[in-house]
Amino acid sequence: IIRFANERFYEGALRVMTWRPSEGTPSAVAVHRVRGVRGANGVNGVEVDALMDFLERRITEEATLPAAARSSIGLLSPFRAQVDALQVAAESRFSAHAWSQHSIKIDTPHGFQGHERDVMLLSWAICPNAHTASHRYLNRPDVFCVSTTRARSEQHSFVSVRDTDLGSTSLLAEFLAGPSRDLDEPGASPPAHDRFCEELSTALAAEGLQVLPQVVRAGVLVDLLVFEGESALACDLIGYEGALSNAYSADRVAILERAGLRVFPISYAAWRRTPEACVEALREVLGSR
Repeated sequence: IIRFANERFYEGALRVMTWRPSEGTPSAVAVHRVRGVRGANGVNGVEVDALMDFLERRITEEATLPAAARSSIGLLSPFRAQVDALQVAAESRFSAHAWSQHSIKIDTPHGFQGHERDVMLLSWAICPNAHTASHRYLNRPDVFCVSTTRARSEQHSFVSVRDTDLGSTSLLAEFLAGPSRDLDEPGASPPAHDRFCEELSTALAAEGLQVLPQVVRAGVLVDLLVFEGESALACDLIGYEGALSNAYSADRVAILERAGLRVFPISYAAWRRTPEACVEALREVLGSR
């Protein structure tokens, strides 16, 4: 998430905890391509609808999670008219309970100064025929830097332009050309097949625990997230020759712990030998907080 701002605005001065290819591809940055048009009132209605649909899916997906495990969510647009449209749409579509549970905030970059959310949804609003003044405003370093650095775990850009619609000096074009998942339709990548993860998930669910296999938290892939009450563990599955076999690096552990998630390693050999002991140890750690 911070890579672009670090290179473009901070001259690489920020020391960033990085991800390694062996740790799985994080879906921290995604671009959702839509075919919206910014109207005379400054509102891109297609992007508003796309953000509302994404927000509804995320709220539904996390409805059964403990309150502490739910993502805080921010919606940001550089343009006030688009922010106002997002605010009206969200207020009419989601309950006060949903706003509270996900600490939903909708604002411009100026309103997000000093604020962060786990998940940020960015509505860039402009379209190919947008006025040049809108492009100039979007190209201001202060506006663009704040817009792209508010997310802790995931950042989703909703755009109605292709890179070729933007000028060669456009910050947005440069940003979109960077590493991200380019999605024509909002959605998540399917999880990798891993027998150990499947066996453990089934066994823990049978014990009454809540499990989320292969989810992104704090911008990194967690093999298996396990909940009991308000406690959560990020399980590091080690040793099975599958997609999740590698142990977490020290940086990866530090990122998760900084985000409030304890890491619990489980080896495939130990699981095959004494599965009951593995479950008992996991429960003990879960209940120790």
